[in-house]
Amino acid sequence: MWASILTGLKWFGIILGKALFVLALPVAVAATLFGLPGSLLVLADATIYSACHGWQSPSWVILLVLAGIAIIAELSDNLMSFLGVRAAGASTTTGLWTVGGGMIGVLAGSALSPLFGLLGPLGWVLTVLAPIALGLLGGYLGGYHYELRRGRSKEEAAKAGWAALAGRLAGGIVKALLVGVMAAILLVAVF
Repeated sequence: MWASILTGLKWFGIILGKALFVLALPVAVAATLFGLPGSLLVLADATIYSACHGWQSPSWVILLVLAGIAIIAELSDNLMSFLGVRAAGASTTTGLWTVGGGMIGVLAGSALSPLFGLLGPLGWVLTVLAPIALGLLGGYLGGYHYELRRGRSKEEAAKAGWAALAGRLAGGIVKALLVGVMAAILLVAVF
């Protein structure tokens, strides 16, 4: 009797573990859209799964490929933001202010999200959109504010803020696509 209970628990654990493994992948892609390091979540998911399977599935080669893509994904987000700032003639420090403002915006949006959840189905949509919208607004305002402090005109500061925002958006999209590629590679390698 105990053997059958333990066997049942073992199978339950295996099914639960695989379900959590698969569910972590779309969460990682979604986290990327919120400015969080979703690529690191995919890499951690793959590493834990591989460790639980004797480092055989996924293989260490796949883990190295995923690590390389994760590095590219994390760098692309900030690099494209900096390129946008530089294209507008702003300084590298403006790019840092854009990244910082974006992070503050995401945190503020995340703090407000539970309040929107009280509004029902429309509130649930706002719960998702608030961190994204405030992250973008924070990025713009960070670049704009720093350029004003540098003595640039409001028009020049606005141009730098918009360029930083466009770069940040492009970087976020590229990063989310790379995280999606990582998730696809991992699923193909495992199943």
